[in-house]
Amino acid sequence: MANTLNVDIQPNSLSVTPNAAGLQFMLTVHNGTTVVDQFKTAIEGLDDEWYTLPTAPVSLFPGAREIIRIPIRPADNATAGDYSFRVIVTSTADAGLRSQVEAVVRIAANNQFEFDITPKKVIGRKARYTLTIRNTGNANLSGTLEATDDEEQCRYHFDTEDVMLEPGRRQSIRLKVRPQRSGWVGQRAEYPFQVTLKPAQGQPKMIMGRIVHTPRLRTWRPIFTVFKFWIVVGLISAFVISQGGISGVQHKAPGWKANVTKATCDRMNLFCPAPTVVPTIKKVQVPKKVPGSVHKP
Repeated sequence: MANTLNVDIQPNSLSVTPNAAGLQFMLTVHNGTTVVDQFKTAIEGLDDEWYTLPTAPVSLFPGAREIIRIPIRPADNATAGDYSFRVIVTSTADAGLRSQVEAVVRIAANNQFEFDITPKKVIGRKARYTLTIRNTGNANLSGTLEATDDEEQCRYHFDTEDVMLEPGRRQSIRLKVRPQRSGWVGQRAEYPFQVTLKPAQGQPKMIMGRIVHTPRLRTWRPIFTVFKFWIVVGLISAFVISQGGISGVQHKAPGWKANVTKATCDRMNLFCPAPTVVPTIKKVQVPKKVPGSVHKP
């Protein structure tokens, strides 16, 4: 029996997307022998779930041809890339009679990803956020992060600015945001900002965040009050020291009190009783009586 089994496939390259339907290869089998034969078809190098082959062998008369349709439907999680495979046709009457043809399935890249920020809004002098990126496409995701605000009044710091994710993987990146205004005195101010992920392939995606900056004090009044307090404390301390310390102040306090009271009464035209003067009793020393002596009056 002459080895005249010929096979051909069209197209020899097929570009598809994951879970795509309606795409197929057309395999032509030509029986160039002189006898009626049956031919089995098999595929090597391709996932069994991606294609469908006829279950029964194809019967052909000598010189006859048959077209076999091979539908292709890659899985949803198929990674982008080129998948080469072989289609092998074998005679059931003669195992040595076989022929093969090669083809390629090209799965196009689907550059999709999810991008989110948590929390959306923070109140404080600085803020920390968590950026979550999930690669929902079928190709590796690589890109860079960038944060900006319209008036460029905030500073931004990422744990890392580079993103590298395989399909189905998730990555969390921390972001610190701090306004450039003073954190001591002032009113609350809100700063909206945007974070952009720019992939090497595909469209960039942007998310929004906010920080409400709250200084420690709303006005300078508490600081002025404390400043005045310490000035008073300093004056009092200097006065006490000039009077010889605490003991000197206590010694002169009664006289100051009387002078202040009299001056106040005179200024307000009030009658104030004169301070009561307690007479001082002078002690008389009596001579001691000596025994045997006569006391003369």
